[in-house]
Amino acid sequence: MKILFISSGSIGDAIIATGILAYLMDSYPEAEFTVAAGPAAAPLFKPCPRVARVIVVRKEPWNRHWLHLWQQTCDTKWDAVIDLRGSLLGYLLNAKKRFVFRRPDKSLSKAGQLAAMLDLPEPPPPRLWSSEESRTAARALLPQGKTVVVLAPRTNSEAKDWPLDRFAELARRLKRDNTVFAVLATPAQQPSLKSLFMGFPPDQMLDLSGKTDLLAAYAIIEQAKLFIGNDSGLLHMAAAAGTPAVGIYGPSNDKTYAPRGPKVRIVTAMDFKPGEEEKRDNRFMQMISVDKVEAAARDLGVL
Repeated sequence: MKILFISSGSIGDAIIATGILAYLMDSYPEAEFTVAAGPAAAPLFKPCPRVARVIVVRKEPWNRHWLHLWQQTCDTKWDAVIDLRGSLLGYLLNAKKRFVFRRPDKSLSKAGQLAAMLDLPEPPPPRLWSSEESRTAARALLPQGKTVVVLAPRTNSEAKDWPLDRFAELARRLKRDNTVFAVLATPAQQPSLKSLFMGFPPDQMLDLSGKTDLLAAYAIIEQAKLFIGNDSGLLHMAAAAGTPAVGIYGPSNDKTYAPRGPKVRIVTAMDFKPGEEEKRDNRFMQMISVDKVEAAARDLGVL
């Protein structure tokens, strides 16, 4: 049995979609899966033992990436095609069954919308896979015998970034003698983080900017006692790992995109309506106090 799974483009959306992939794997244990995903999210699927092939879909002018994906998949007789991108490709391939994401009910969360596509009563929880190589890389970066708290203070949008001085103040309030804060960010984000490390010794506030790939970052989050970050793919990683997590949401709609679960606390600046569009304005992040985020972190009962 062969199943083609065309995943969402961004890391966060792709992680939400892993719940559907995991459901299909559990439902069809004999199936072989091919996953198509954007370059940012593609590494997430490579450790999965049920995925025989990962096709990286790089966006091209005039939507030529869909033609190239068709060329790589058209020779296979698929038992099922699951197209979470809502493209025409889902209809053009030779498949016994096809599920194409179209006209979602925006009153549902993103996970709920994907579940509805397969007529599932509840969205299945996300699931990620790790490798021994990434776990070894994570252990090499983290001090042993310490309580690790991961901070993810940057996103791909300044409007979604909680102020750095508040992350620093939160760290001062939460730190104990055995606490180490591990800061995850991209190399491009590193120069903007300098003020976060002021006042902390290097062995207490670890700068891991650019020192991990996506899978090593996930392995670090798996080993952490707590994760605190903005609306980003890293937050969804923490939820998938089962790591207690605090997500800070300002201009984006937490009802649509925020992960949920008993180990997740979401701090918001405003009460969005279901399906309401994000505001794209950093002033909402300015409205969130350190007290509010600290209370959410302590409510998880892990520190």
